Amino acid sequence: MSESSSPAGHRHDGPSGRFLAIVFPCLTGERPTVDGLVPAGGVFAVMEQRRAGAQVTAASPPATALGVCAGQSATEARRRAPDLLLLPRDAAAELALLERLADGCERYATRVALWGGDVLLLHLPVGADEASVAQEAEARFGHLGLTVRAAAGASPEAAEALARFQTVPAADEAGAIRRLPLAALGLDPDEEDALRAAGLRCIGDLADGPAARAHADPLARLLGRSDARVAPRRPVPALQVERATAGGAPDLAATFADMEGALADRVAGSRRFTLRCFRRDGLVFALAAECSMAVGDAEAIRLLFAPRLAAEPAAWAEADLVRLGAGELVPLAPTQLLLEGGETAAVPRPRPARQAKGRTTGPAQPEFELTLAPPPPSPPARLVSVPAVPSPSPGSPPAGSAAGARADRLPALPDRSRRAPPRLRRASR
Repeated sequence: MSESSSPAGHRHDGPSGRFLAIVFPCLTGERPTVDGLVPAGGVFAVMEQRRAGAQVTAASPPATALGVCAGQSATEARRRAPDLLLLPRDAAAELALLERLADGCERYATRVALWGGDVLLLHLPVGADEASVAQEAEARFGHLGLTVRAAAGASPEAAEALARFQTVPAADEAGAIRRLPLAALGLDPDEEDALRAAGLRCIGDLADGPAARAHADPLARLLGRSDARVAPRRPVPALQVERATAGGAPDLAATFADMEGALADRVAGSRRFTLRCFRRDGLVFALAAECSMAVGDAEAIRLLFAPRLAAEPAAWAEADLVRLGAGELVPLAPTQLLLEGGETAAVPRPRPARQAKGRTTGPAQPEFELTLAPPPPSPPARLVSVPAVPSPSPGSPPAGSAAGARADRLPALPDRSRRAPPRLRRASR
């Protein structure tokens, strides 16, 4: 069982390296089968609403054999295949499937990006075996029922163009790019037609002719003359360990122990951990856990993931690669090291007092003592004599106040509590 422990940023990051493009040219037509909406071998087509009405965007192989193709109207498609099942295109579902496939590609590279609507771009580290990675990715995704084309290049544009348009092998990458059609540049249809009208047929004709100056930027990106980088889809862990297994269930306990050893070497812990179980079918089972205090013990890390792992044992039992990542590393406090069974010299140990004969007497005394100084004396209080003020009678305002003066000048109000109530008179109509 192989094992690796290294900071993730040192492993797959950096401007150096090459790019691997994985293209799914039939993603729209194969997505209903992968998601289980239509059984494999079903006669169906995916349609999209446009100005001229509903048109077929993609069709399954059985429907294509009956004459259904992209660009046909729904009426024409049903005329050719009466039992045809028409499904509306779901761009959100296609993006979700591409995201799941990108998660599975993180077993090969940390930097994985969605490059267009049907392309995954991997920034491979220096020294990676491009051919084996491409073959393995094609085999894994082909098992899901997807059509896959993969190629590597010095730039993202070169890798995508080679994966999408290359049909004949070439001696080197530069020669393969020069033989690509003009569509590899991604120009507007009118501009591409103008280049064809001028007699240009491939990238080599454009690069050697006078029109190369007008298309210098796309040519530089395609030929790998410009710097290009891929931003990761999620934060890269500060530290990660991984274990691969040839068969059977993965050994998660050993993975947690590897993380404990890696954190102990750095005398640090983390508050956030991510567990990613890469399955044999190309998908990934991912978990994330957080805690309020930084931990580095294997048992503490296991308890963070135990409820979810116990609830979904079938999701990670078929994994052949397990990767455990730690977020921001936090130095462990000396008290945490003692509680977790470690040792540290930062905490003073009690040292007993010894007599001349080597006997220990009295309670243990610490190496240092903390003495609190008494507070400074407060200034003496000063006595101030205040003349006595006569207290007013209850209910009367204080003497000499403005309220009392106004009360003396106000006339007494008549007592109306004993008067008879007014009589009610009927209003005349």
